[in-house]
Amino acid sequence: MKDRIITNSEKETRELGARLWRENKKHLGKRAVVFALEGELGTGKTQITKGIAGAMGVKNDVTSPTFTLEAEYDLGKLIHIDAWRIEDPKELLEIGFERRIKEKKIIVVEWADKVRDILPNYIDDRSCKLVWVRINYGKGENERIIEIE
Repeated sequence: MKDRIITNSEKETRELGARLWRENKKHLGKRAVVFALEGELGTGKTQITKGIAGAMGVKNDVTSPTFTLEAEYDLGKLIHIDAWRIEDPKELLEIGFERRIKEKKIIVVEWADKVRDILPNYIDDRSCKLVWVRINYGKGENERIIEIE
């Protein structure tokens, strides 16, 4: 089932991220949750991540970990992966993705389309909830069309 939402500001996009967390909080400690974010540069992937982190109570400033590939917030409460520089989807495994699924972590993957082919190999409905979020530019300067699956 797809949900289609339009946001018109960074604040609204962050609020959508917070809503996504609230809707999936029930899985905390029971199974991993992967928020797979897809969209062009500047569409709001990091804003969604900031909204999720804020709703989780993460106090750290959330920035996209482009050069380090991943960041952990609040002692591993939230794992933030930026797949922009990943050339081979198997690199996701090298940074411990599979282990974090088994540990029932909350994971946000920006540029998830770069690892789309490998995600289904490590995600099943019992061990992990996958929330796929596609963000596109809208007509207005700040308008974003967001599809959630």
